[in-house]
Amino acid sequence: MNVNRHAIYAALLLAGLLAAGCDLQPPPAERRAVSGAISLPSTWKIDAQGVRFKDLPAAIDGNTMTLATATSQYRGGSVTLDLGRPCLFNMITILHGQQPDGHARIVAVYTSNDGKTYKKRYTTAATRSVTYLPILTPIRARYVRLVAEQAGARPWAIAEIYLQ
Repeated sequence: MNVNRHAIYAALLLAGLLAAGCDLQPPPAERRAVSGAISLPSTWKIDAQGVRFKDLPAAIDGNTMTLATATSQYRGGSVTLDLGRPCLFNMITILHGQQPDGHARIVAVYTSNDGKTYKKRYTTAATRSVTYLPILTPIRARYVRLVAEQAGARPWAIAEIYLQ
């Protein structure tokens, strides 16, 4: 049986988001209880600084088969998510799709509530298929910036970005 492992990763990540109470429009009685829940990617905005991407919106379109790919040198470049409102999270996952070596070697996470002042939260080495960016203390932020501190061997490829 030939199963697409990226589809499995996406299903598991989405299940984790839903299990964690991350719902776009919770029922009215539950809205206050999950006011910090993360909105779904379809409501996010995405922008890149210091790097150009082909089809950047593909990084948050909910489809692991589409791909945002850097078309320029990307060391020091970044991708910024606007979640639309401050949300609480402690894990960021980047799926790199089926691009061999399509990841930055070192990725840093910065967060902000105003979109102007960012605080560095975590730095890690990225991996081929999926890069996990765990943050020990949950963070409430509206903006999440992923910075490629060190470029990889191939163009930066992002199939999906998830927050949990």
